[in-house]
Amino acid sequence: MADRPILFNGAMVRAILAGKKTQTRRALRDQNPVDLGAARYGEHLRRKPMFDKVAQRVVGTSLVDVRCPFGRPGDRLWVRETWGVGSRPDPFGGYDGIEYRADEELLAQGDDLTCHKIDTPDGVDLCDYRSGWKPSIHMPRWASRLMLEVTDVRVERLQAITAADADAEGAIAWTKECPSRVGAGPMIAFRALWDSTGGDWSANPWVWVVGFRIAEGQTNG
Repeated sequence: MADRPILFNGAMVRAILAGKKTQTRRALRDQNPVDLGAARYGEHLRRKPMFDKVAQRVVGTSLVDVRCPFGRPGDRLWVRETWGVGSRPDPFGGYDGIEYRADEELLAQGDDLTCHKIDTPDGVDLCDYRSGWKPSIHMPRWASRLMLEVTDVRVERLQAITAADADAEGAIAWTKECPSRVGAGPMIAFRALWDSTGGDWSANPWVWVVGFRIAEGQTNG
């Protein structure tokens, strides 16, 4: 079992914590699997004619496995999100903890963000991290609040997504945060969601489809 990082924006973090998102799609680096004889084969693209289920022609004879960068079922993904260090005074002198920007949308006006108390590695002083919000890409493992367990991995074209899968992507949950999208069906919502993150639905890229669940006892949300 391996642990790997994965980035999510605030809306997707909220959908995961609410149990509304259990899948994510990420474009393959190699967008020419058909030309290479790539086939859908578990957590790999297996490039060999006898396993060719995507392309309807034989290309080459060598075997090359392209492993999913997000692991295989049973592996874990620790979530990187926008974060910062906060302080909450208490009768015993206060403490430093981690704040997560995704929580801002969950607050009533005037409320404070939850400041999560965490165990830091030896030699880490949270005071050294006081400089406002920090990008998700710069989140260290010890600051993550959310661990996911990979349950399924496959490869398919983006536009092969079903309505049920679009819902599992958190598309409907996302539309509830976007007034202009409220009322959209899951397929339309997912298309808008994909394009909103810099993707191009019309390009119909090959994507890794990663199913996951929150690992038991692995969230502070």
